[in-house]
Amino acid sequence: MREKRLATILYADLTGFTELTSKLGPERIADFANECFRTLDSIIHIHDGTVLRHEGDRVMAIFGFPQSQGYDSYSAALSGLKILEATEELTQTIEAHLGIATGEVICEDGNVYGPVIDTASQLEGKASAGEIFIDSNCYELNKNFFDCKKIVEDKNEFYKILNEKRIKSQYENAFLDRQKEFIELRDLIFRSEKIIFITGEPGVGKTRFIVNTIEKLNENSNRFNFLQTSFLTTKSRQSYEPIMKIIRELKPDFQPDTGTDIVSESYSIKIHNQLCDVIFSASKIKPLILHFHYFDRVDTYSLEFFKFLVNNIESQDTILIFEMHETSKTITDALQAILKKPIKLIALPQLEDTVQVEIASELLSQIDVSKKMLNQITRCAGGNPLFLRELCNYVKQKRSTGATIEKIKIPYRMKEIFNHLIDHIPKDILSTLSLAALYGYKVEKSLLDVIVPDCDNAISYALLNRIVEANNGDIAFANPFFRDELCNRIPKNMKKEIHRKIATIMREHGSAPNTDEKLAYHFKACAEYDLALHYALKWAKKMTDMHATDLAIASYRRHCRQDTS
Repeated sequence: MREKRLATILYADLTGFTELTSKLGPERIADFANECFRTLDSIIHIHDGTVLRHEGDRVMAIFGFPQSQGYDSYSAALSGLKILEATEELTQTIEAHLGIATGEVICEDGNVYGPVIDTASQLEGKASAGEIFIDSNCYELNKNFFDCKKIVEDKNEFYKILNEKRIKSQYENAFLDRQKEFIELRDLIFRSEKIIFITGEPGVGKTRFIVNTIEKLNENSNRFNFLQTSFLTTKSRQSYEPIMKIIRELKPDFQPDTGTDIVSESYSIKIHNQLCDVIFSASKIKPLILHFHYFDRVDTYSLEFFKFLVNNIESQDTILIFEMHETSKTITDALQAILKKPIKLIALPQLEDTVQVEIASELLSQIDVSKKMLNQITRCAGGNPLFLRELCNYVKQKRSTGATIEKIKIPYRMKEIFNHLIDHIPKDILSTLSLAALYGYKVEKSLLDVIVPDCDNAISYALLNRIVEANNGDIAFANPFFRDELCNRIPKNMKKEIHRKIATIMREHGSAPNTDEKLAYHFKACAEYDLALHYALKWAKKMTDMHATDLAIASYRRHCRQDTS
């Protein structure tokens, strides 16, 4: 199936094979080349990428297809650094240089097309051995996570990744206050609850909320030792890797006992005891709070360790805070069975409209922004602090170039997150939502029942996950950008057939006041221009009869202009 989506392309080129050929001979060089590409392919896979092909000494990979994880450009950049590290550990001397670019691609039958592919290839060609060059799109998405150096060449801007930042940047706005949730988390910590889950959709501010809460509690007394780690890449080659990051901060010289069989029960108990001993020893010096990002991606071996840790944590001065996008019943049930009491959970809600306006006004205080533009920003942000910041940055960037903004374009960071959400919607539900999206931002539930019989399950799912909202018999998409991304995924030929189906049903069952306008829109979208003109004229006449001449003219022009794209 043909679809358009945001993705990140990585090209990695290995250099040094020519020199090694005379040294090793053809058979050994072939074995070593296979070792190299197995290593690169493994790193790409670990970071949720897909190897598309090998081209001589090059590897081409895509991140964000066939399934997005919501942070695909970050995964590509991180895998690039890991590839450079891995080349230093190979059995022979070899070097790599990489190019990475983010943009929209067309995916069809396993093939990927788009200018971003050429951009990544060109950047790889410019990079010297040991360098990673990324385009401006990838940089803007990841500038808070990597230290980069800007390069200007022939009026083209790109960036060299230097290293991953040790401390990731938080939100720019410092006035987001979640007082109710702060009090709740503070009280749980002071009561020494051993396990606390913090949930909320991507971008709602979970990490910042946790960090700010601990900073407030440590403000005067520095009472708690607070450490963080992440399960962002769960398919790691090294078991317990995220846990080991914390262990080595607590005890830099820690060396676990080696074992030949890490999956054996005896070895697991041995290593679990060693890790717990480091954690509990540190908590005797100062109360310890451990914060685990992306815990919904925890691997099997690490989860077994946490069950062991929880089983021994009751008398210890240690608190575990697990951050997840949504509650995983499998994970919570496994830990609750060990804890033998209900697990404490704080779900972060979306921002109220008034708070969004306050934050947007502050972020855009240095430029003149109309009330209409503020309303558009807050509507598209949907109460999500990350989305709000991204949209405000978009407006500031456009205004800095002197451009006028008629309609806000969806930032790539939001695209990445929406791609992830769409990819994880069950197929039967996605089909219903895609059809509703093509109808418009809002659809009458009674009409949707006719277009898609038995759509109640899909609507219930969408309501539960805040994809849509119900109001007076209408179903409306909660975020207009999300609706746009759904439409963006549908192949052009399929779109025409869906528009034709909607128009045919609306002619028989449509009863809304603007049915003629909708019919003009759908007939135009399926290239039935005579019918589109017929209903556009009917709607324009209705508007004229209501003395809404301006609306009549605008509607006529909108629906009678043929789309040749």
